Amino acid sequence: MRHGKVTGCLWAPGFPNRGVKVEDALAALETIRERDGCELTPESVVDSARAKHSVLHPIFEWDDTEASRRFRLDQARLLLRSYTIVYETKRDTVIEVRGFQQVTNQRHEHVYVPTLDALRVPEYRDQILEAARRELETWTRKYEDYHALAAVVAGVKRLLGGTFPDGSGARAG
Repeated sequence: MRHGKVTGCLWAPGFPNRGVKVEDALAALETIRERDGCELTPESVVDSARAKHSVLHPIFEWDDTEASRRFRLDQARLLLRSYTIVYETKRDTVIEVRGFQQVTNQRHEHVYVPTLDALRVPEYRDQILEAARRELETWTRKYEDYHALAAVVAGVKRLLGGTFPDGSGARAG
């Protein structure tokens, strides 16, 4: 991997930082890591954030009722993402397909619909293909510096610059 000079840091898009600066959070995480033998665990982060004076405290939901509700919503999302349909083709090849896809409906709500139904609705199909493209781009950025994956990354980059096997554009718009 190539290593360069770190020029900054930022929160991932959509992360609910609740006003906590990324630099302050990283300093707190580094303190926890040094205290705990150079390793971080979710448990050590939550335990440290529990103190009201901790810079990390605002990032977490401390109302147990609300935290329980959010946790159950996460469990429901996991359930919907984990359902897989298994198909056997005429050539005895087994194909596994996610049972539901998350899409944005006309009311701008994130909903889950059966994959086969979603692929029949052009707007949903476009969303699924766009999500796949973004995932491939993210994967490529994550692994492009690993020499052992150079050929795979190059192939993905070629795909992203061209079209999907069905002839639709890999690039949006």
